[in-house]
Parts: sequence; C-alpha cells; structure tokens
Amino acid sequence: MPSRNVHLPPELDEFLLTRVEGGRYSNASELVQAALRALDREERTHEAKRAALRAAMHRADARSIQEDDVFR
Repeated sequence: MPSRNVHLPPELDEFLLTRVEGGRYSNASELVQAALRALDREERTHEAKRAALRAAMHRADARSIQEDDVFR
C-alpha cells in the first residue's frame, strides 16, 4: 500500500489525535482513509445532483424552443 506524508494544520492534527486516542480509530491512517472515503461519497453525490440539474435545465430549454410562440 502506498505511503504518504501529509502536513496538517494544528486544528486538524488535534481532531485526528482526539479521535485516535478516543478509540474511534486505531491509528491516523485508518482515520484518513475513512475521511477520504467520506469525501469521495460527498463528491459523487454532488456530481450526481449537478448532472441531474444540467439535464433538467436542458429539458426545460428544449421545451421552450419547441413552443410555437417562443418569441412572443
């Protein structure tokens, strides 16, 4: 598995240490993996919503063009 070095601002380092010391995660790596999975889910959800919005806008544009009195 690839290894990475990351630099965290103090508040994120404190967040990480609190979660690991509290027993919620075994180590920093486990927490970072969980955070990245959550970010990936969030980005996929937002992209799906953007795609649905683009499709709805396209359908709305197509309907307005099909109307006979579009320039009235």
